[in-house]
Amino acid sequence: MDLIHERGVSIKIFEIGEDKIKIEGLLVDERFCPSFIYSRKQVVNPGMIHRMMVRMTLSLPKLIIESAEIEMAIIPNAKCHEVEALSGKIVGLQLTQGFKRKVTELLGGKVGCIHIMNLILFMSSAAIQGSYTYYNRVREDGRVKRSDLDDSLLINSCHLWREDGPLARRLGEMKKVAKRVRAKT
Repeated sequence: MDLIHERGVSIKIFEIGEDKIKIEGLLVDERFCPSFIYSRKQVVNPGMIHRMMVRMTLSLPKLIIESAEIEMAIIPNAKCHEVEALSGKIVGLQLTQGFKRKVTELLGGKVGCIHIMNLILFMSSAAIQGSYTYYNRVREDGRVKRSDLDDSLLINSCHLWREDGPLARRLGEMKKVAKRVRAKT
């Protein structure tokens, strides 16, 4: 068995201020054999074929994209750089139901780049996890921020979070307790 291609995706999330996170997604494709690049009509040696990064700043708790940047450091064809200008199209979008459809319309098919589109979609689920980490991480003073979770981001997102499952019920119970506590203060 010969390794011929590897794709790596890395996503990092940073707290950058009150109710703000920055998410950086990196996609790297590497080929381990000589290959023909159709867009250049030539054979290239083994090596990196894609190195693309997307950076987004999100406001919390609504997960709204405040800024976005696409950087294509290594690409098979210089015309791929035209896609970098599309980053502004996702500014203002909210990472809730319908986000995948909107990103596919704006950055998919003949208007965009499948690699960038898929990276952004992958980053969106990581951003949701990162927002939970932002609110649930224990701070130096021992406190934990809490935010009302948007049920639509969790319910029916997987087997454990199915609407008739134990975690969905627990989430509903936690929200009821939180409302009662807020009402008393």
